[in-house]
Amino acid sequence: FNLLHLAGTFCSMNATATPTFNSGGNGVGSSNDNDSMNGSKRTNLKREYVPGNGLPHLKDRTRELNGEPQTVFNVLPPELNSTLTLDNISQRWKYDDNHSAAAHDYKNNNKCNTFDESPMPRSCMFSWIGGLERRFDKSKHLDQRLKSFLTSSDGWAASDDNNKLGYVAKAAGAKFELQFKNIKSTVRSLNFFVMKSYGEKWDGSRVKVEAFVGGTKDDGSIIEKGRHSIEITGFHDKNTSETYTAQLELGYDGSDAGAVVAGDTLTVQIELVGGSTFKITGMAFCNH
Repeated sequence: FNLLHLAGTFCSMNATATPTFNSGGNGVGSSNDNDSMNGSKRTNLKREYVPGNGLPHLKDRTRELNGEPQTVFNVLPPELNSTLTLDNISQRWKYDDNHSAAAHDYKNNNKCNTFDESPMPRSCMFSWIGGLERRFDKSKHLDQRLKSFLTSSDGWAASDDNNKLGYVAKAAGAKFELQFKNIKSTVRSLNFFVMKSYGEKWDGSRVKVEAFVGGTKDDGSIIEKGRHSIEITGFHDKNTSETYTAQLELGYDGSDAGAVVAGDTLTVQIELVGGSTFKITGMAFCNH
């Protein structure tokens, strides 16, 4: 535990707020160097190991640890799944870092400095889960979240019945569409949280999700690059109402063939193709 704490604290210094260190101070830097704090001088920043600010003294205080941590990636590590191996984890992590618009902005924004809070890119470019976030448990909250991306909605409406927030199909054939233009980061999967229930009302409940990936041509028009679909049921044989997850994968083979990449347009259409109702309790469109 101590080793992990030591390594984690030390290595994170290259990406978080770290004032100038000096060996004669308390480990948190020289607070009298106003120039180093106001951004006019940054040449004195040092990254070598010094005790303090959560780091302990070395057992042999006559020794020094020379050097500094290597630059860390500005995106989260790849998802740990069956396709991730020791042989490809570095390649995937580096690929994500090079192709993330948020990481690119972080690296190239001249206004950023080591004293700012590190803007770690979000792994999901769009997400909501009913009742999970604070002050996100009413229909009006969900309507506000969807407002910027909802291009059409026929027969669907936000509902917080029984204190369970969700987007609900009210009639057979109900359909809605979400569209995300000029996306800033890679999207490899569309994740849905759905409520499955029982009884005559939910019998045969089923939706079809279709995702269209479009690239932008020089003239501004959109050309279809790929489409993906999945069907999700909303009923089960239990006498309870439970939340399940379903995932529509957009593909990942190292080149992101089929996935949404920066600059693309993603259109998601969801239609009730079975039964008379369906309830979506959350969505997360993510890069893993």
